[in-house]
Amino acid sequence: MTSLPDIDALLQRDGRVPPFSESSWFDHVERVVATLDVGPGTRVWDVTCGAGSFLWPLAQNGYIVGGCDGSPERLQTASTAIPGGVFAVSEPWAFNPADPVDVVVASRGFSDCSSSDQARGMVARMLAKATHAVAFLDIDEEQAPAGVDRVRLFRMLAELGAGSVQFEHDATGRLMAFVKV
Repeated sequence: MTSLPDIDALLQRDGRVPPFSESSWFDHVERVVATLDVGPGTRVWDVTCGAGSFLWPLAQNGYIVGGCDGSPERLQTASTAIPGGVFAVSEPWAFNPADPVDVVVASRGFSDCSSSDQARGMVARMLAKATHAVAFLDIDEEQAPAGVDRVRLFRMLAELGAGSVQFEHDATGRLMAFVKV
């Protein structure tokens, strides 16, 4: 019998240690869901889910989770850790937005996008899939591979007809953006 990965293994697989420990990660995820004003039973889809480190605490607390990632290996880890999750191999700018969910997040920001066209495609698909809110987490403005910083993201969201946008910083100083749809 294979043992399920724990949150430390998922954080490590997703490259989140350091700076996150288990307790600081749970605090981070709780802060995100509180900002999004959602609770257990909410359907959350992560377009950059990796091994599932963001979704795992949610699944443990009664959220309905799923996501996509371009790496079948990372998705296998997520599927093992979150047996009830629904996962699909897809790049974040190419996933199918047809099945709506309450909240769509990009837990690893724009790290998988290598161009502004890919980033724009990801944002448009996220807005199309979400019925309540969208969140962009872990946005590294200094190392933005797709050139996405606060100003460019705000412009993209406005051009795509997004609702109100709230910018914050996480405990590591990385930018987060929350959008009501």
